[in-house]
Amino acid sequence: MNEYTQPRRRTWSASFLLDSNKLTRIQDILTARLSRDAVPPVFKCDVTFRNGTTDTFPTITDVLALDNTRRNPITSLTVLAQTAADAESPAACTIEFRGKTQSMTSAPKENIVLRVDGENQVTKSETFAAVEEQIERTFVSPWPVLGVGLSILAVLVLALFVLGGFRIGPGYAGLSSADLLQLDQLASGAKNSDDKLSFLFDAKRREIHSLAGLYAPIHVEKLTTLSTVLKTVVFLGLLVMLLAMLFCYRGNVFLWGDYGEYYETLRQRRKLIRNIIVVTLGIGIIVNLLSADIWHHYH
Repeated sequence: MNEYTQPRRRTWSASFLLDSNKLTRIQDILTARLSRDAVPPVFKCDVTFRNGTTDTFPTITDVLALDNTRRNPITSLTVLAQTAADAESPAACTIEFRGKTQSMTSAPKENIVLRVDGENQVTKSETFAAVEEQIERTFVSPWPVLGVGLSILAVLVLALFVLGGFRIGPGYAGLSSADLLQLDQLASGAKNSDDKLSFLFDAKRREIHSLAGLYAPIHVEKLTTLSTVLKTVVFLGLLVMLLAMLFCYRGNVFLWGDYGEYYETLRQRRKLIRNIIVVTLGIGIIVNLLSADIWHHYH
């Protein structure tokens, strides 16, 4: 077998969403490219369902007529199209969508396989390129899942910041403008050792007084209630995001029949979850700001 008769083959690990329009478009391309003397190609479609059963159909139209139920959806589809028997310049194209309706967070594998056989190198390359383009249009962007992951990280950082405590660590406590003006006058008027010593003592006393205010006791009940609210908000946000990651973002799906309707429900649910995430983060930030106000109020 020389390089001109070898099949063209390519695999993809990207997740896909295959709907009826894209599959019909692939069928049209194969029919146009593999017809010989007005004789259409012969199709063979092998379908596997979640429960392990398989079936074979002579046309893609028959496949699209399947119920594709939510309980037992299609998990893989292999489409074979080849020129009619005894046709000139025989050729064949095989497309495998190896779905298994898995989560987009699953480990990558060969989800899609494309193979084109033929004697005519030009026809083989043109068929391969046309089908390849349609396959790549079924890919699912990983950015939504990445966005959920970054949101989870943001909530974790917020949790560490908020639940880590409300007290400011020891350090220099900024003096008020009035204190600074008075100390400046004292410094200007310090002419002898006693005045200078008095200035240093007064400056240190004001600084210690300011620092001491940070460690004054506050009402335990209010702090406990506020901490409980913060914990609830943070963990609710985490729970919602995990649910979005695990249940609402699906890859390798065949979008027709009942499962197509179910997937549309998942899309609407994702929008609701995104809104909940935004509100949760907003509440967390607001509560954090309010807690700071409460802290300063009791000091």
